[in-house]
Amino acid sequence: MSAKRVQKKGARRGSEAPTTPEEAQACLEKLQALETRYRRLFETAQDGILLLDAETGEITNANPFLLDLLGYSYKEIAGKRLWEIGAFVDEAATKQVFAKLQKDGYIRYENLPLETAMGATVPVEFISNTYSVGGEKVIQCNIRNIAQRKLAEDVARGRAAGKDYALDVGEIGAWRLDLATGTAWRSLRHDQIFGYPTLLPEWTYVMFLGHVLAEDRGAVDESYGNALSAKTDWDCTCRIRRKDGEVRWIWVKGKPELNERHEPVALYGLVQDITKLKEAEVALAESELKYRQVVENASEAIFVAQHGKIVFLNGAASVMIGRTSEELMAGPFTEFIHPDDREMVLERHHARTRGEEAPSVYAFRVVRADGVVRWGEVRAVLVDWLGEPASLNLLCDVTGRKEAEAELSHSFEATLNALSRAAERRDPYTTGHQRRVTQLAVAIARELGCSDTECGTLRIAGMLHDIGKLAIPAEILSKPSTLSQVEFELICTHPQAGYEIIGDVSFPGPVAKIVLQHHERMDGSGYPQGLKGDEMLVEARILAVADVVEAMVSHRPYRPALGIDKALEEIVQKKGKLYDPEVVDACVCLFDEKGFEFETQRLTSPDSSVSPQ
Repeated sequence: MSAKRVQKKGARRGSEAPTTPEEAQACLEKLQALETRYRRLFETAQDGILLLDAETGEITNANPFLLDLLGYSYKEIAGKRLWEIGAFVDEAATKQVFAKLQKDGYIRYENLPLETAMGATVPVEFISNTYSVGGEKVIQCNIRNIAQRKLAEDVARGRAAGKDYALDVGEIGAWRLDLATGTAWRSLRHDQIFGYPTLLPEWTYVMFLGHVLAEDRGAVDESYGNALSAKTDWDCTCRIRRKDGEVRWIWVKGKPELNERHEPVALYGLVQDITKLKEAEVALAESELKYRQVVENASEAIFVAQHGKIVFLNGAASVMIGRTSEELMAGPFTEFIHPDDREMVLERHHARTRGEEAPSVYAFRVVRADGVVRWGEVRAVLVDWLGEPASLNLLCDVTGRKEAEAELSHSFEATLNALSRAAERRDPYTTGHQRRVTQLAVAIARELGCSDTECGTLRIAGMLHDIGKLAIPAEILSKPSTLSQVEFELICTHPQAGYEIIGDVSFPGPVAKIVLQHHERMDGSGYPQGLKGDEMLVEARILAVADVVEAMVSHRPYRPALGIDKALEEIVQKKGKLYDPEVVDACVCLFDEKGFEFETQRLTSPDSSVSPQ
């Protein structure tokens, strides 16, 4: 079958663009899968990978293996040019290599020495090539650590030829001690480690011990004797004093060479200067001690939770929770959390350890061993603990603050209710109006998906939305007949008056503006500013609908209650013109589908003989 016939049957060339949304989505998912696959290969590769800008030589990426090999963090090398990092010892030579790579697009070195951040030299196989990505040239350097291969090759070559198998790899010296003569063959690097620039005429085990510090000498000699007796490897770390008097740390590794009677006749092995490594270990130990002291002496409770248990805690945690560290680490970490808060804390802990978003600061109740309940506020972060995800938690006792907040909240609520009642006392026919409007407005807001903060702001505005009626004469508010034009215009001033009464109060959210706008309408026909559509706050649009519905289902001095059906009919008919369509739909849904009812409805007149119609 010809290519043309295949194409006629629907096959598309790989370069053709997708023609449908489904094809586009499939292509996108395929590209995402490929991107994920190649990123994983980049991050898990056991060879170093370095990416450079082909024009400038700046480092644009490096994989974890290369960073570990050289001992640098990505932050230390990112954005630097190839010849600006210490790993490439000869800057001039590196620049020449880069120029050649720009010209030829490919370069390879079988054995290139790189210097690590600790000062050690590592031999690598270095292969670079240039390619284009999105129209821009990129240089990729593949770097393979060949230290072990070099070591094996050099040792094998040295033993086979009976010659000097000096190991310059990783600044490691080689040696072979003849047990019969007591003398040792060494590489040049071996003697240099002990402070001699050239090979000494002779070297013995006694000379080696003479360089070992007196404090370490006994343990070194004992380990040497044990290795020969047991015919096992000799492995020791000790301090030596070089010829120039400098004290250095070394690592010695020896392996017995046995004859046909299985008797040791020699030891051969390696020696390496590990002073920088030891200094780093000491610095790390000092740092660990310093931070441990900080943690142990912290006034905040600090604990690490992993797999549902506490795996570390400081003394302050035991004191605050009132349990010993053994008790806290024996069972689930939620045992000391109040039963009503456990599910919330556990969900957030698991979400955090899965790498998902979770609140990092929140409060919960702690139940001490003596039964006393305290409030704690935790600051939690995701950490790596022994190679696995865990949550680091800083917990402080905020019981005093919570009690103060509760008292303040109680005082605020009392003040809010007092202001609301003060406004309603001006008009006995609207008693409970602001509370019921608030109830419906908050329900609509929740139906629309508003946040707890937005609902809280709306609740305050609802309770105070008619506060401005304090400035209106009571006889006008309760007038049973039609208002005159002057009286109506006076009534229309209550949103502005309310805004001026509470405008200087620091409420959580734009409460005063909501009060000011609750009689505005979508088409601009409302008052006092004649705002239109999105010029009104969302909370004001919600409050406007709730205010109209509650007013229509309640008795007024100039008319009886109209009922919920009439109220819903009113807002539906004028949806989009006077009232926000989404708010109207949410309100209708509450009554028709979710069974909303006003609490303790007062829908009749103050005179119980008057019934709603």
